[in-house]
Amino acid sequence: NEASFLEFSADGAGMYFVDNSNQKLYAKGTGDGPASWQLRQSDFPTTTVDIVNASAKDFPTASTSTVFFGATNGFYKTTSGATTFSSANSGFSGVDPKKFLAHDFGNVYMHAGENTILRSSDNGDGWSELTSLSVQTIYDFIQNSTRQMLYVATDDGPYRSFDGNFWEAITLPGGFTTTHLYAPDENKLFAQSGRDFYYSSDQGSNWTAFPVAVTGLPSSIGLNDLVFASPDVAILHLRDFDNDVDKVYSIAMTYVGNLLLSATGTDITANIPIDVEQISDLYAADGNVYAVTFNDALALSEDEGVNWQERTIGSVSDLFVAYNGYIFTTESGINEINISRDGGATFQATTLGPTASINDIQAIEIDGQGIAYLAFRDNFIHATTKTIVTPDAPSDIIEVGNIGTAVALSWKDNSDNEEQFDISSSMDGVNFTSVGT
Repeated sequence: NEASFLEFSADGAGMYFVDNSNQKLYAKGTGDGPASWQLRQSDFPTTTVDIVNASAKDFPTASTSTVFFGATNGFYKTTSGATTFSSANSGFSGVDPKKFLAHDFGNVYMHAGENTILRSSDNGDGWSELTSLSVQTIYDFIQNSTRQMLYVATDDGPYRSFDGNFWEAITLPGGFTTTHLYAPDENKLFAQSGRDFYYSSDQGSNWTAFPVAVTGLPSSIGLNDLVFASPDVAILHLRDFDNDVDKVYSIAMTYVGNLLLSATGTDITANIPIDVEQISDLYAADGNVYAVTFNDALALSEDEGVNWQERTIGSVSDLFVAYNGYIFTTESGINEINISRDGGATFQATTLGPTASINDIQAIEIDGQGIAYLAFRDNFIHATTKTIVTPDAPSDIIEVGNIGTAVALSWKDNSDNEEQFDISSSMDGVNFTSVGT
């Protein structure tokens, strides 16, 4: 059984005790005495299902509070303090969060379960299943670099969609099936199966007649991971079976118009300052490449894999890289998310709520407004209440007029997510004092 647990309402006025061992739910006000617990529900929610998490905004009384319960089989909701409760699984079907995609048109998408994609158009408050995509298995779910085209690789072939409502089948060359897709810019698309790649210059409408021949690689390989640092450079982590070692290759793509002229691999294993045999994942985001190992080492390249530097990230259970290059790490036993906005040079810890467990985080992403989303196992999604993306600093400040002790200033606004601008003055160019916002 899942462990029993205690949960407070968000306003701190009430508390719930979920007794999973005996399938019971109790509630009381935090100001009431220890003997004030009320049994709200027995066989809760059923004799065979355990509650994993609970969330209540406020606690008017034990019999009128609205509570959401996450169970091993989905969501439950009550508006009567669990006198009665009902399933609240609209839009969900076997949710096992695998990947978030924050699309550029105000939507957030989540690949959940084997064949389900969910969409939210209200910052994660409500979700609906995309019923227009009917397949048995989804192998891969990506979007292009401009975040304006969605792609899926499925058991029925690849599909593309501009808005998530209408999905158009992509026809690959005869006999070729793909489990992985890569979209390094607005129009380029690569389909992979094993060591073979096909290339399209127009979002999958037309493809090369034959697989792209990647030269310079060992003769017998297994592909572990591949990411595109840019449309021109891919980074490949492979197993060299001839020498029984792991290696990392940089693959240079040469294009002539819409044609892919060549793809040339170069062994860059010696450039990477961490144990290549231990690499678990490659990430590419915001022009950088990240290599992460099973033993908590991180290497970063800011020039498409030419030069690398090791970052110290401490003891890490999981590491996630968002589309903008922000790094998120978790550590077993510590209920915090560590966020780095500078490629792993520094991290800032953020404490999760008492009902959120870092061990259950499945995916993290940031949308176009800088809101961060965390997907948890067993149907839970958390979002930040405001942007976490550091605004780009203003520039080109000039004086446009002054009268006596008043001065008029003008500057270039380089961001769209700032809360205010702080104006400081200095008499010596070294020591500054804030004079207004």
